[in-house]
Amino acid sequence: MTEHDDVMQAVADFLELFDEPAGAPIADACALARDLDGLAAARWPCSSSEYDADFEEEDGDSDRDRRALVAARYPWCDYYAAAHSAFDAPDRVEVTIGDAVDDLADIMYELRRVERRRHERGAVDAAAYYQWSFQIHWGRHLRDLQLYLHRCITVWRDDLERGATGG
Repeated sequence: MTEHDDVMQAVADFLELFDEPAGAPIADACALARDLDGLAAARWPCSSSEYDADFEEEDGDSDRDRRALVAARYPWCDYYAAAHSAFDAPDRVEVTIGDAVDDLADIMYELRRVERRRHERGAVDAAAYYQWSFQIHWGRHLRDLQLYLHRCITVWRDDLERGATGG
C-alpha cells in the first residue's frame, strides 16, 4: 500500500462514519476517535508534492447541510475549551471555545474535496491537497477534537464504572 492509498483509506473510513445511524455515545465517540487518529497517522508519510491549485471544483453540499448531518450523527457533540501556546512564546496561552459540530463539518468538507480530487486529478494530487489542507486548516480542529473525545470517553467510562447512566 502506498502513502497515497493510506491517505485515501483514512479519508474513506472517516467519511463512512456519516453513513451510519447514531448509536451509543461512548461507542460512537470511540469509533470517531479511532478514525481521527487514522487521519492524523495518514498525514505523516505524505510527501510534500504540489497539488493543482488551479483545479476548480464545486463545493457540493452547504455548510448548513454538513452541520445538520454531523449533529444528527453525533447529537452529544458540544462546545469545548481548547488552549494553545504560541510556538515562539510558550508562556503565552490562547484559550478558545471549540465547536465539535463545526469542526467535524469542516473536516468533512475538506475530506470530500480530497475524494473529488482523487476522482478528477488522481491520488497524488489528492494526497498533496490532504497534506496542505491538514496543515493550514483542519489539522488543528482534528487535534482539538482528539482531546475533546478523550475527555468525553474518560468521563463516560468513569460514570459507567460508578453505575451512573451517563453517555
